[in-house]
Amino acid sequence: MESICGYEILAGPAGKWHWPDEVKYQLVAETYVPGVTVNEVVRRVGMKPNHLSSWRRLAREGKLVVPDLPGVDFH
Repeated sequence: MESICGYEILAGPAGKWHWPDEVKYQLVAETYVPGVTVNEVVRRVGMKPNHLSSWRRLAREGKLVVPDLPGVDFH
């Protein structure tokens, strides 16, 4: 188990992690802050860039509902 963004991330069978929705929202939102890159966020939390990029795509498509943040446009 690991703590990321104040949440416990559970490692399941075969090393797959279960990411709570709140963590997904936080990580996606961080990538939309000016000057922050996907690679910077994934290095910090230890995940692969394509995983976070897929969450960004889902957010753009409205399939991952990310709370509104001032000045952040997910589309």
